[in-house]
Amino acid sequence: NLVFVPSGFNGDMNSFRQKVQEAWSIMQEYDPFNISIKNFNAFYVPKESGNYCYLNCSGIDRLLCCDVYLAKSLSSECTSSARQTIVIHNDSTYGGSGGNGIATTTTHPDAPRIVVHEL
Repeated sequence: NLVFVPSGFNGDMNSFRQKVQEAWSIMQEYDPFNISIKNFNAFYVPKESGNYCYLNCSGIDRLLCCDVYLAKSLSSECTSSARQTIVIHNDSTYGGSGGNGIATTTTHPDAPRIVVHEL
């Protein structure tokens, strides 16, 4: 189960939904995310808890860090099953990261490839 959650969309869940679709489309270019895999699910949670991510984490311009507890809490609203949480942060700067059970990406058009790498 992959669960996409928003950060920094200021309640614009239509924009978030669009960014999920864009990211998911890029991810499906890679075999591990092929939708023909049985029991493979991708969801999104259209509920925001503000802006809980930031770039320049640890002084690295493109490193995107997020509140792990909050991201996982949001994704748990979608499914209680085992899941991988993916945060899409509303910032056009190329950035992302992975670790602590989440992967992060910005809304930059190429940034979802970071999620592919981290997962």
